[in-house]
This record gives sequence, structure tokens and C-alpha cells, in this order.
Amino acid sequence: MAFPSPATNGQQYVSGGYTYQYNAALFTWTKIATTSTTIANVAISNGSVTTGNTSISSNGVTTGNTTVSANGITTGNTTVTGNTVTTTVVTTGNTSISSNGLTTGNTVVSSNGISAGNTSISTTGVTTGNTTVSSTGLTTGNTSVTGNTVTTTTVTTGNTSITDTGLTTGNTSITSNGISTGNTSVTSTGVTTGNTTVSSTGLTTGNTTVTGNTVTTTTVTTGNTSISSNGLTTGNTVVSSNGISTGNTAITSNGVTTGNTTVSSTGLTTGNTSVTGNTVTTTTVTTGNTSITDTGLTTGNTSITSNGISTGNTSVTSTGVTTGNTTVSSTGLTTGNTTVTGSTITTTTVTTGNTSVTSNGITTGNTTVSSDAISTGNITATSANLGNVVIANYFTGTLTTNAQPNITSVGTLSSLSVSGNVSLGNVSNVHILGGTNNYVLSTDGSGNLSWVAGSTALGGGANVLVKSNVTSIVVGSALNFSVDYSNTSYPGGVFTLDQLGPISLSTTDQWSSGGTSKNAYANYIANTINTQNVAITLTLANAAFSVQASDTITINGSTITGTNLTGLGITGTGGTYTIPSSMLSVAAQTQATDTVSVSLTTNRGLQSSSGTTLTNNQPVPFNVTALAGTLTASTVPYWSLNQTFNWNATTTSGATGITGNVTYSNATASISGSLTTTGAISGTSPSIDSTYTYTLTSSDYNGTGGFGAGQRTIPATVTGTVSPATKYYPLFWKTTANSTIPAFTTADTHNSNNFATGQGANTTTTASSYLWMATPNNTAHTFKHIFLGSDIVDTPDASGNITISGQAYRVWGFTNFSQVTTVLTTS
Repeated sequence: MAFPSPATNGQQYVSGGYTYQYNAALFTWTKIATTSTTIANVAISNGSVTTGNTSISSNGVTTGNTTVSANGITTGNTTVTGNTVTTTVVTTGNTSISSNGLTTGNTVVSSNGISAGNTSISTTGVTTGNTTVSSTGLTTGNTSVTGNTVTTTTVTTGNTSITDTGLTTGNTSITSNGISTGNTSVTSTGVTTGNTTVSSTGLTTGNTTVTGNTVTTTTVTTGNTSISSNGLTTGNTVVSSNGISTGNTAITSNGVTTGNTTVSSTGLTTGNTSVTGNTVTTTTVTTGNTSITDTGLTTGNTSITSNGISTGNTSVTSTGVTTGNTTVSSTGLTTGNTTVTGSTITTTTVTTGNTSVTSNGITTGNTTVSSDAISTGNITATSANLGNVVIANYFTGTLTTNAQPNITSVGTLSSLSVSGNVSLGNVSNVHILGGTNNYVLSTDGSGNLSWVAGSTALGGGANVLVKSNVTSIVVGSALNFSVDYSNTSYPGGVFTLDQLGPISLSTTDQWSSGGTSKNAYANYIANTINTQNVAITLTLANAAFSVQASDTITINGSTITGTNLTGLGITGTGGTYTIPSSMLSVAAQTQATDTVSVSLTTNRGLQSSSGTTLTNNQPVPFNVTALAGTLTASTVPYWSLNQTFNWNATTTSGATGITGNVTYSNATASISGSLTTTGAISGTSPSIDSTYTYTLTSSDYNGTGGFGAGQRTIPATVTGTVSPATKYYPLFWKTTANSTIPAFTTADTHNSNNFATGQGANTTTTASSYLWMATPNNTAHTFKHIFLGSDIVDTPDASGNITISGQAYRVWGFTNFSQVTTVLTTS
């Protein structure tokens, strides 16, 4: 048997089912007594447990070629001790990892950098093909970029070439002298195209020059149109300094002349007519049978003169109107032998047929109408309107107007038949002959009346007693007579008048579970309706129920009537009664509100009342209505982009028992993860790169909705967005005792926002000290400080390029300040 060598004190070794321990002082291996138990293929002893090729002992765990001990882990040719992993080459497929680095295909990662095909990344920069990017700039082919300078030899693509003298493409060239394309050139002196030149002095094209507001040109002729220094001529139209002339029309400074018509500042003249101001002067104008002269107008037999208008036998003058034998003047109207003056009409006799009208009146046939009466024989007319009062001895015929309010007595009528009501006024107005004292009228039931003794009318001659228990009338109450025939003194009966108080019916109701509100569903998802009975309380005052089968109790369209209603046993002045849910429709159990009303019969008639409105809480199925996340900070420094975000899932009201997952992802950066697996609805994410936009997603949230909605998984995927933070590159600063450009780290003093012109830092009071400010990128800046209100330009005493946490910065040094001074960037 061969023991391990070398060995350490206390090291144990198992062989043949026995455990041996090494004693360094004696340089011996001693067998340790053990108690072993074997269960199937597992051996257990007080020293170790062995099963197959795996053993567990106080030294550690060994399985195959892998050992885990207090010293670390050894598996094959790999050893893990503390934070150190030691291994020989690891190869999987075309990838190998060795002490020299990693090789996969044609890609090599080593201490020198990364090499993949014709691309290499090293400490000096990146080289791919003929392109090199280094700290000095970029070189590709014959082109180099250094700082803001691009240097390249001729670049030619097709018919386009770029050289240090400029750019040429086809017949177009761009040089330091300007741009030239075809017959057009653009230079510092202007633009020339063909025979046209535009310069700082103006525009020249052909024989035309435009300078300022002045256009100079020789004669221009196109077709029959010419423009010269004398003006413009086109056809028979001439525009000159004298005016415009076209045909027989001329426009000059004196006016417009066309043919024999002239318009000038004095007026208008055409033929023998002139218009000056408001005056028109003309000789006689004649057209057909109409002529206009200075005396007036004549057309046919009509003339209009200063005397008036005359047409035929009608004349209109300043004195009035005369037509035939009719004259209308300021005094009135005269026609024939009739004169109208004011309200007076004067005329001689007018006769037409057998009717004559004279100053004495009107006579027609045997009828005479005079100023004070109408005298005639009989008057016969189909219809006559005779004014207000007609006086006659006799009228024969039928009056057609029903109401005759002025007839107060009609004498003795042989008979009178009335179909409507008769109002006779006070009882003193009624007199019916016959009868004896204390007799009353009695009917035989057929409308025939006769006088009978009062005792006979009351049933046999007995007395009747009427008494009242009413002392005052209460509004809304009812009066009721009751009769008692048991009093022998009054065999006709004792009639008692009582007052019944105002009747009232109040109705209240609630669900059998208590209260006026319940959930509409026990489980909306499973369509299980929460059906409940309704307890209704009826309170009746000053009456008693006498419920009929035709009465109703209505709950949201469900009507309880017939035997269902009478079976409730509503009696007396009411009480509380249970309406079974079987009498209610699905709508009454599920709709948002249920109105309740009753219409019930009492001993004082039918009474109606409205009850308490019942409500059914509508289910709110579980859902996630929104996902949102907010970063801890909206801006982050470029060297520390990671931060957490707080997220929240908004669920429907009343949701419980929530489980599910929310994930976050950004496809561009291939970043994703889970936010919860326990159904939480808010939390904080892991720390991630916060300059990316993240999408929050959930598709498996499950929960129980509110108001009996039941349990379900959200029906559709819900997403939300976490907006990115803004990365900033701040201004850094520090002070040192000498002019050596210092190194900067992100731990140095810096602003917490992006660098911007106007930012700066303070010097010390030691003149020999240096204030160093580091600005992002290798960009030139200018500086100043303010002294006694004036800007003093500060020229840096030293400057150089550095890198702060991988970002290019330029450092500026300032010295010789003996008091604290704020140095500011100005550009």
C-alpha cells in the first residue's frame, strides 16, 4: 500500500475501508478505529461516508478526480485556492484558454490585446486592415485624422475627385477660387452665368444693367413691342412721358380723351353734353317719341314740366290731382256731385234701381233708414246684422245662440226638460207645491217623486240621532259616518261622525345579509350570482292593510303579485316581511341599482310608497392596468452608469391574492432580468446600466378581483417603460504645489452635471500654487476672471491631455493668484 507523499500532520487517507492519519512528529501513518455501517452501496463509519466513487470525510469530499478540502478545490488539472484558479489549457471545440490567454477560431485574447482576423486591439490603439485608430488620431489608406485636421491625397470615385486643391465632379469644380459648373461660375466677386453677371455693384445681363434702384438698358424689341428710353410701344399703343395713347383714346396729365368724350379735372364732356360738378348741360335729347329738353320731358301724351305731370285727362300739379271730373286737393275730394271735406260727405240724390240715397236718408223698397229710426213693414232677410239693439213686437223662429244671459224670466212653461245639471241657487229659490209640514220627497226608484211623512222615509217613524266626534278638521284626514241601530230610543239609528287621521305608508328594505348593498356576484368569473332574499318593512298609519291579489311589490322589474304577494301575510299596520330570492329576476340580483315600490290596498283605499334603493356592487375583474418604473437619479456620471429603479404595478381596485412576475429588458444592450416572483406589486430593481430605456413586461399576473369578481390571470400582456438617465461629463478641478500636470480620478472634486461654458473653480491664496481644471474631450477653451467688475482674460500657464476613467479630458493650469479667485470658462 502506498501512502500519499509528501504528507502533512493530521492528513487522513482511506484505503481498503480503513482510515489512516499521518503523524508528522513520528513520520508515521496510524490506522484510526472506526465503526462502519453499510446500507446498500453506502458505507458509513465514524470516519467517513462512502458511496460509489464518492467519499465524505473530515478531510473533505472526494468524487472521482475532484476533491473539495479546506485547502480548496482540485478537479483534474484545475485547482481553486482562495481567489486563485490554477489550470492548464482548457479546450472546448475551437476555443482554448491557457496561461497565455484565450483563443477561439481566429480570435486571440492575450496580454498584448485582442486579435481577430485582420483586426487587432492593443494598448496603442485599434488596427483593422489599413485603418489604425490610436491616441494621435485615425489613419485609413492615404487619409489621416488628427484632432480637427483631416489629411488625404486625391480621392476619386467615378467622375468625382477630391484633392488638396478642391473637388471636381463632371464639369463642376470647387476650388479656393470658387465654384465653376458649365458656363456658370461663383467667385468672391459674384456669380456669372452666360452673359449675365451678379456682383456687389449690381446685375448685368446683355445690354441691361441694374444698379441699386436704377435699371439701364437700350431699346428692347420683341415682336411688335419695343421698349426704349422714350417709352414703350406695342402695336398702336404708346406709353411715353406724355401719357398713354391707344387708337382714338389718350390718357395725359390733362385727363382722358376717347373719341368725342373728354374727362378732365373740370368735368366730363361728351358730344353736346357736359357734366361739371352737380350740373349737367345738354341740348334736346330725342329717342323715339320721347324728348328731353330744358323745359322738361315729353313721352307720348305724357309730359313732365316744372308745372307738374300731365298724362291723358289726368294732371298732377302743386294744387292737387285732377282726373276726369274727380279732383283731390288740400281741401278734400270732389267727384261729380259729391264732395268730401274732412269728415263731411256732401252729395245729391244717388239712385240705383229701387234704392235712393239722399240727404234725408236711405229708401229701398218699403224700408226707410233715417237719422233717428228705421221704419218699414215686415223685414225679411236670409241673414241680417242689425247692430246692437233690435226692437220688435214679435219674433218668430229659433234662436241659434244657446246662452242667453239677459233673459231673466220666461213666464209659465208648460214643460221643461233639462239634460245637464240645474243650479237653483239658495234653497229659498226652490218652491214645490203640495206636501205637509215635515214631509220629505221620496222616490220610487224610477224617477217619480212624491211627498211622504219624514218618519216613513226613515223606516217607520222612529227618531234618528246624528252626533259628531270631530272638533276640528285636520288637513289630510278623512271624515267617516258610522251607524248604530241598537239604541231603541233611536230606531232610525245613531249616526256618528268621526275623523280618521291622515293615512301614510312608509317602506324600507334591505338585503337579507344586512344593509342595502351586496356584491352582484359571488364569483363573476364562474358566473355565480350572489342571490339574496329581500327583507321589506311596511309601516301603515291610520289605516289597516287589506291586501288584494292584484296589489304589487316591484323590485327592479320583478313584480310580486297574486298568491306570491298574499302569501307574505301582510296585515294590520304592517311589519317586516321576507321576499324570497326565487321571486326576483337575475337583473334584480345583478344590476347596479334596484328601485323598490309598493302598491297595496288598505281599508281606506289603495296606497303607494317607494322603498330604499338597493345596490349590487359590480364586479371588478382582476387586471394590471399599468406598469411603471422611475430611476433613482435622472442623470449619472459617465464612469458610474449603474443604478436601481423603483417599479410599480397598478392593479384594479380591491384586488387580493396577487401572484405573478414582472421582467425588465433592453434588446439593444441584451439586458434583462426578473423583478419579482412572489406577486409583489412594487419594488426596487437590481443595479443596471441606467442610460438605456427598459421595457417592463408582465403576462402571468393572477389575482382575485374586487366585489366578487373571482380569480383570473390578466387577459393580455401589460408593458411599461423606464426612461433612461442622461449621462454627463463634468468639470474636474484640484490644486497642486507645482506645474506638473496631475493625474485625475473620479474621486477628485467635480460638478454633478454636464460641463458647460461659464463653469469654473477657485484658486488658493498661494501664488505659487496651481489650479488645475479638466474639461471633457481635447477641445480648446478660453478663460477669464472678474476683477473690480471687469473681465480679465486668463491664459493657461500649462495644459495637456489626460484620461479620466477612460474618457479623454484636457487639463488647464493657472498660477500666480495671491487671493482666492474664480477662474471661469468663456468658450
